[in-house]
Amino acid sequence: METRFFLEGLLIGVIVSIPVGPMGIYIVQKTLVAGRESGFLSGLGAVTADVIFSVVAAASMSLVISFIEEKQLFFQLTGGIVVTGIGIKIYTDNPLKTFRKPVRSKGKRFIDDYLTFILLVLSNPLTLLLYVGIFASLHYPKEISFLSGPGLTIFGIICSATLWWFLLTYYLDKFRKKIKLRKIFWFNKIAGIGIILFGIVVLSSILVARL
Repeated sequence: METRFFLEGLLIGVIVSIPVGPMGIYIVQKTLVAGRESGFLSGLGAVTADVIFSVVAAASMSLVISFIEEKQLFFQLTGGIVVTGIGIKIYTDNPLKTFRKPVRSKGKRFIDDYLTFILLVLSNPLTLLLYVGIFASLHYPKEISFLSGPGLTIFGIICSATLWWFLLTYYLDKFRKKIKLRKIFWFNKIAGIGIILFGIVVLSSILVARL
């Protein structure tokens, strides 16, 4: 029984991490421009934010749903603005400057990549609804403790999501060393435009819904 919850967590971690949304594109961009360590730390930031969402969702599903529904417009606006801002930043950044910068200390990278990415992902609390739905569908026995049920699921999410970002950034870094800087420059532009468009769609959907 308990093994099942862990295996379900492994599957959830893969399902949530693999789709390449705005944050996934941002991690790919960070890896190609700044290297594997920067990309992996950003990925760990995303995993940490997912764990926070998972714990909150598993512990108080009904409260989460009512709070998000009440503040839905605010969260949609915040998420759309943040995503658009990320896209603009990526588009305007010059990857050649990053390649020429001296290597940052590990402490500086930790702050810039890991902690910043946690805040970016947490800025879109609508993701909580995804985790609320996931944990509501798992049907834990009433008598099971948090650590024996949801806790094992969350541990499985940590394991598979971390492994995914490790492998992705590892192979992206190998790819990065084989391509020309000009191609990375244009990837920056395309990724930036794609994320900006995603943010605009989110903001436009709010406007359409209000009309």
